[in-house]
Amino acid sequence: GVAGLSAGIYAGLNGHQAIVCEKHFIAGGNLTAWNRGGFHIDNCIHWLTGTNPASSTYPMWETLGALGEIKILQGESLFTCKHEGKRISLYRDLYRMKKEMLEISPEDKKEILTFIRAIEYFQGFCGIAGENHNEKISVLRAIAAIPVLARYYTMTTGELAKKFKHPLLSLFFKGFFGYEFSSLALIMVCAHFCADNGGIPVGSSSAMADRLIERFQSLGGQLLLKKEAVKIHTENHRAYAVSFADGTTIEADYVVLAADPASIFEKMLDSPMPKALTKNYNDSRFLRFSAYQCAYACALSELPFEGDMIFEVPVLTNVQNIKIGTKLSFGYNEHSC
Repeated sequence: GVAGLSAGIYAGLNGHQAIVCEKHFIAGGNLTAWNRGGFHIDNCIHWLTGTNPASSTYPMWETLGALGEIKILQGESLFTCKHEGKRISLYRDLYRMKKEMLEISPEDKKEILTFIRAIEYFQGFCGIAGENHNEKISVLRAIAAIPVLARYYTMTTGELAKKFKHPLLSLFFKGFFGYEFSSLALIMVCAHFCADNGGIPVGSSSAMADRLIERFQSLGGQLLLKKEAVKIHTENHRAYAVSFADGTTIEADYVVLAADPASIFEKMLDSPMPKALTKNYNDSRFLRFSAYQCAYACALSELPFEGDMIFEVPVLTNVQNIKIGTKLSFGYNEHSC
C-alpha cells in the first residue's frame, strides 16, 4: 500500500537497496480500482489531503512521485445530505455552507458559528487559511483556538449531531463518518476540502499507485508480488530475515512493517504487541471498520449531485437475522465518469 511503497521510496532516497514484498498480485493496497462492464470503479481516493501546494503534506507527495505535474480535480462539494426534500452540502466555499446552514436553521446559529470558526482555526494550524488558502495562524489566534478544537476532540460526531435542533443539520454532522468518530475528524475534512487541499489527482487511485511504484523502481527498488510474509526472524531483539509462504527467505539489514499490527504481532513475530501500541489500537477514537462497496451504473448523462449523497433510509421491520443501517452513501467522482 501507500505506507509500504513510501517506506521503500524513502529507503531508496537514503541510499538503501529496498525490497517491497506484497501479498497481492498487484501493489497499492487500498489504492486500487477495477474495470467492469465498461465502467471504471474506483475504491479509494474520494479526496486526497495535500493537494494544496501551501500545505505541509504537498512536498511529501511530490517526493513520493504522487503529485507534481499531475492535474488536480477540485469539486464544488464533497458530500450532500438530504432530509424531507431539503439539502445541505459540504461546499468548497466555506462561507456558502455557513450561509445555507444559517438559512436552514437560525435557531442553531451559535453551534453553526462555532463549527465554522473551528474549521478556520484548523486551517490556520495547517497553513492553508485565508482567501488564498496559504496563511498560518498567529500566536494569539492559536491560543484562542486550542479550547475550541479541544471541545471537538472530546466529542463524537453523534454527540455533535445532537447539539443541532434541525434534523437536516443533525444528519449532516453524523452522516459522513457515522456516530462514533471524533468530531475533530469532521473538522479536519471540512478544513482541508474548503482550502483546496482535498482534491482528486487525475486517474485517482490506481494511477497514483502506478506513480508510487514507478518512483520506487526508479530508485533501484525491487517489487515482489504474490509474496506473502509469514515469519519475521529475530535475534537479540533485532529482525534479520523474513520468510514467505512460497518457502523462500530474504535476509535484510532492516525490516520495515507496513501492515496491520494485528496481523504481525504473535503471528509473524513471536512477541506481543507493545503496550503503547495496544493502547492506541484499542482506543475508540481511532475506529477501524469494514465496509461493502456497491457500484451502480446509471443510465444518465450526469447525476443530480456531486461527491457523495447521504440520506436516511427507513429501517425495515419484521425481517429476521438482518441488521439494516439507516444511512446510505452513493459516491460520484468526475474523474471516473
